[in-house]
Amino acid sequence: MYARVETPPEPARIAPDDHTLITPLTRADMGAAAQAKYLYFGYMELLHRDAEVMRHVARFGALTTAQIRALLFHDKKSETSCTRSLRRLREAGILASVSVRLPSNSRGGSPMGCYQIGRAAWKSFYTRPYKVMGNPLKLHHTLAVADAYIALKQAERAGAFKISHYRTEPDTWLDIAGVELRPDLYVDLIDENAEAPMRRLYWLEVDQHSEGRDDIAKKVEAYKHAYLHGGMKSFPQVVFVGKDDDTVADLRRWIRPLMRDVETYGDLFVVASQADFMNQLMR
Repeated sequence: MYARVETPPEPARIAPDDHTLITPLTRADMGAAAQAKYLYFGYMELLHRDAEVMRHVARFGALTTAQIRALLFHDKKSETSCTRSLRRLREAGILASVSVRLPSNSRGGSPMGCYQIGRAAWKSFYTRPYKVMGNPLKLHHTLAVADAYIALKQAERAGAFKISHYRTEPDTWLDIAGVELRPDLYVDLIDENAEAPMRRLYWLEVDQHSEGRDDIAKKVEAYKHAYLHGGMKSFPQVVFVGKDDDTVADLRRWIRPLMRDVETYGDLFVVASQADFMNQLMR
């Protein structure tokens, strides 16, 4: 019977090593000039926080101004630092504005700002040709995945746990026992509030109600097959995160008939809303 992974926090990586070109920039990248103010990106000098903005936008694919503030400027009372950082990155061509319809602006565009990697930095992060993210469904999903990670970061800052590491697509993709698993997010958490620190592993499937019953069933069956036949010592719990109560209700209705063998699968799958999934993780 499946039980949520709770093991001592030895180093372990369920997700594969990065196979994109996305890597963090650190002061060590500068060699002898390790204490200098700037980090180098190609021929450009970047402030450390600008480099972190670039890296996070590359990793998630797109981020809004509000998300960038929540991730990297949460310690600043004023919005000025974030505004200036984004202006510098746009003017250098490292970031590009994404102009598609968001729920907050039915006429198109994004009043809060939304950014992807620009032409000047594209080849340093991706092997595919440059492309503006113009598909609204893809953008909404991308931003929802980022929201889930931001919720995790905020919980970490509040002392709920420590994020040992995380992976976004495509670095979450795995082939296990002949089936492809493509979770949206993988997180390895260390719960330091228990009597002894424990690791908790999760795969998150963020659903914006854009997939039907058959699509969800295929995902569930793939995870079940990987769990039964993959021979993995530590199998992450799969958390379906619905955008609202209606999405959660449909996910539970679709998944429940596939989980009748409780003795085998136990708590392998959890369904929760975007607003409530953190409570599910901390149960």
